Amino acid sequence: WSTPLYYYPGSLLNIFGVVIFSLCGWFVIRKKKSQYFVWAAFALLPILVITINLTVVFGSDTYILNTVAGLYLCIAIVAKNYCAIFEKKNVRVLLIIFFVLLFGFFLRESREVSRAWETDLLQTTRAVKIEPSPVVLSFHIQNLMRANDYPAAFNFSQRLMEWDPNFKIIDQLYASSLYRHPSIGREEKIKLLEEQLKNYPKSPWIKYFLASLYAAGENFSDAAALMESISAEEFGIFKAESSVIAAEISFFNQKAKVEKAKFETKLDQIKTLLKKDWNEDLYQARKRELFAH
Repeated sequence: WSTPLYYYPGSLLNIFGVVIFSLCGWFVIRKKKSQYFVWAAFALLPILVITINLTVVFGSDTYILNTVAGLYLCIAIVAKNYCAIFEKKNVRVLLIIFFVLLFGFFLRESREVSRAWETDLLQTTRAVKIEPSPVVLSFHIQNLMRANDYPAAFNFSQRLMEWDPNFKIIDQLYASSLYRHPSIGREEKIKLLEEQLKNYPKSPWIKYFLASLYAAGENFSDAAALMESISAEEFGIFKAESSVIAAEISFFNQKAKVEKAKFETKLDQIKTLLKKDWNEDLYQARKRELFAH
């Protein structure tokens, strides 16, 4: 799984880069000297392959090193040819030292960025720090849950909910990270989810995790009633997990002594609507697991 990151084109660094490249391009075309064209090509060619077919690595890893080196050389040539002060030996030595240090700084920064691309979690961790957005936060929460860091995932889901309460999957991220949070008790989880159900009354995810918490306390009647409120059409949001969840509903219903035929009619509708997402073997396996206890 690869995490796409979305960079804001209007950020200060992007604007600065556009201005600098535009000025350099104008200068190279105006002066028409081969040495400028050579080093300009050296600067631009490494990023050309990821600019035509735009990818998320633009300006974010070692592609930028050759570009910066070429840009520095273009600046050095301009300074040498058009600024008399740079004819002095001491000034040239200081300039060389300055550019070596500057290049070293960017080399270190580039290595830091490159390390962030080793895993999806490191990638989104850096993205959240540098250029956060609701989309980036949502990917980071999912990566944290994959790493079983549910407390951090829940904290970020709260942040996302405050930032953009209408974000498409915020109810799922909030409910799933809260449900698996190891340090929050069942009663507190129920209280928090019941509060959020008032804000998201049609959320199948909040209903499902809340029903699971009810069932964990053997309150099967409320669990069954809550899951019954999810229509067959809404059930499609569970996708690949729908077979397991349907088996759990069947278990809740039997424990709550709900009429079996009523759910079986709904189950047939769910199977018809889900088609490829339905897994009968998974459904039966989960039922056997639940009823064995």
